[in-house]
Amino acid sequence: MIAVLELKGSGLTQTDLGKHIEKSLISAAGEEGYGSAFFRFAPGDKVLVRALYYTGNPKIIDEKTKQARFAGTFDFKSKKWTASEAHKTKDWDALSDVYSKGSAIFVAPNGDQTKVPEDFTDMIVSSEEEKAEQLDKEMNNVYNGVRVVLAPARFAKVKQEQIAWLRKRDAATSATEKCKLIEARIKALEDLAW
Repeated sequence: MIAVLELKGSGLTQTDLGKHIEKSLISAAGEEGYGSAFFRFAPGDKVLVRALYYTGNPKIIDEKTKQARFAGTFDFKSKKWTASEAHKTKDWDALSDVYSKGSAIFVAPNGDQTKVPEDFTDMIVSSEEEKAEQLDKEMNNVYNGVRVVLAPARFAKVKQEQIAWLRKRDAATSATEKCKLIEARIKALEDLAW
């Protein structure tokens, strides 16, 4: 169940978003399956919803698996979907990379694990250079997801922007500067996919 809870006086109101999303995805895939949903708040009391869905074995996506994706905008004021579409896809991995946040990366100089916070559970690297390499991999994954989401003409412009951006990244004089540039580019690419 996916629901939105809103404060109303001293109580709460609940709006079920999941039924609409699931119905759309089942219709697109042709049968029931498993999915993940991703959300972003937007101006004007709206929430953007992206969902990915697959059928078959819940532990593996193979050639028999049917995949679908959903994109919608829900307006809290009117309590209605102002945009909603679902269709088949074969790009689960690329889309998952663009909608889910990547791992946080902690630099433990020279691999010194004593510097890592006790509750840190994401990626640990031993240098800024290694962090830049990992961020670059994440950026490439997000870029591939953007390729799936955008129309070809719009993606052609993004490709040109990416080529120009790569020159700027390659001109960075330190790994720290390169990391900051890559992190900003990942965010910009993710924003395009929404």
